[in-house]
Amino acid sequence: IAGRLEDEPSISWHHETIYQYIVRDQKNGGKLYQLLCHQNKTDRKSDGNQHRRHGIPNRVEIDERL
Repeated sequence: IAGRLEDEPSISWHHETIYQYIVRDQKNGGKLYQLLCHQNKTDRKSDGNQHRRHGIPNRVEIDERL
């Protein structure tokens, strides 16, 4: 949308403004968000990142290593 609007000299919107409009529309019962590729999903997969969230399991401090 933002790229298409660049062709219109009288209209200039930032991409974030467009997303804010779509989110506001969704909260008011609109369906514009369904047209987005990712449907405004901000959650990331939590599978496989336990290592980063909880540290290294059974970690041995450097001072304790032989």
